[in-house]
Amino acid sequence: MDSTISGSEGSPLVDGYDEQDCRRLRGQPGDDERSPFARDLDRLIYTPAFRRLEGKTQVAPAGEADFFRTRLTHTLEVAQVGRRLAESINRRADAARVAAGTSQWIDDPAAVRALPAEQQKVDPDLVEAAAVLHDLGHPPFAHVGEEALNDAVEQAGAKWGLPETGGFNGNAQSFRLATRILSHHGEKRGLQMTIAVLDASLKYPWVAGDPHAPRREVWSVNPTETDDLEEIRGELPCSFRYQQTLEAQIMDWADDVAYSVHDLDDWNRAGYMPLTRLALEKAEQEHFVEFVISRRASDNPDVLHTRLAALLRDPDGPFEQFRIEHAAAKPIFDANSGAARRAIRRLRGNVFGDAMTRFRIGIRPGLDPDDPALDIPRRYVFEFKPDESAQFKVSVLKELLWMYVVDDARMATQQHGHRKVIMGLMDALQEAARRSELRLFPQDRRRYMAKKTSEPLEYLRTVADYVCGLTDADALRLYERLQSGGAGLHHYA
Repeated sequence: MDSTISGSEGSPLVDGYDEQDCRRLRGQPGDDERSPFARDLDRLIYTPAFRRLEGKTQVAPAGEADFFRTRLTHTLEVAQVGRRLAESINRRADAARVAAGTSQWIDDPAAVRALPAEQQKVDPDLVEAAAVLHDLGHPPFAHVGEEALNDAVEQAGAKWGLPETGGFNGNAQSFRLATRILSHHGEKRGLQMTIAVLDASLKYPWVAGDPHAPRREVWSVNPTETDDLEEIRGELPCSFRYQQTLEAQIMDWADDVAYSVHDLDDWNRAGYMPLTRLALEKAEQEHFVEFVISRRASDNPDVLHTRLAALLRDPDGPFEQFRIEHAAAKPIFDANSGAARRAIRRLRGNVFGDAMTRFRIGIRPGLDPDDPALDIPRRYVFEFKPDESAQFKVSVLKELLWMYVVDDARMATQQHGHRKVIMGLMDALQEAARRSELRLFPQDRRRYMAKKTSEPLEYLRTVADYVCGLTDADALRLYERLQSGGAGLHHYA
């Protein structure tokens, strides 16, 4: 039986979404065979910002080795995990509806909202589009580039006499690209995307510097895009202003899963991860446990120690295959051997098995969806909740990356250099912009910046836009040109 209904643009749309979800920011519905959310996904895939992710660092710099994920392949994997989670949710919902004698598809979004949580569906195109969008604004050199840009914007703001800049955050830059910088057609700004997709991309749905935000060190909206956030969330009760939507929670979990498992695979192949020693040697296990405890000051150390030790030695856990291969006298210490690859596949399968199946859809705590006074979109009523043990397992794998990769001296020294590149670029370019000496910028950037001279913060933001849009290689070449005149005459930054 068909489990979709017709969307406002004439094509299949999972039930439960209303006209407000499908409304476009500064755009109009079109006559199209695709659903509104499928159109958003396609629109994102064809942007230059998406293509540039191929040349941007995930953890290792782009081009370091052919097996390392780039920001592009990571984004695609997050999108794939998110879509598969959405499809799994819908299969469960279909089965629950069959058991309850409920229709597989329902025209009225209000009727869908009234269904029990286990019968709620999510649109896979919406989740996939949100996953692609949330990574679109990441700068060169990954998180060290993000931190350097944040510091550079703040320092430039002080020179420009700006009381508040909002710093720089890759998630906020993604929202800025979609709502202000990238274009679809006509004179209107942004990609003219649906409200539901934009909302689902907000991993940290608040403005930089908001004193009431749950976390001050991260955000998904710059001060220059406050009006866009208000158009998306302005009518929400205050208690929901800082909450992720149902689809954003799925996207966020997909991001964690992909990062923890796929990047672990890369660095095991690169020889950084002593996973066999971790599986076999008590001293290595204790060393790792102490590292994790030192990073989680808010956790009870005794409880955390017990849980970590149990996970590392669990006969059904992610590290068991390393012990099996070692017992069979295989060359497990060679990270590229068949035995090692079997072990890492088992680890991936163990984590993915839990992450993709051990979750539930529930009503957000404290809500009564039947309350007529509760006038909020359906995407805020329900929540996606992974199993706590699955969350713990994923968090432990992320700690492995911190201990064996991020804290490694080889990585730290390279990141030190990358930080100098970003800071150097921003220092030279913001100074040129402040003096209205735009010859250092490409022609298209000059024309855009010439329109912003009366808005100092927006003007500074355009400099950060330019640096953020560079690939790793572009940033290195431009830095060399600015510092010494080297790197050849022509480049495409």
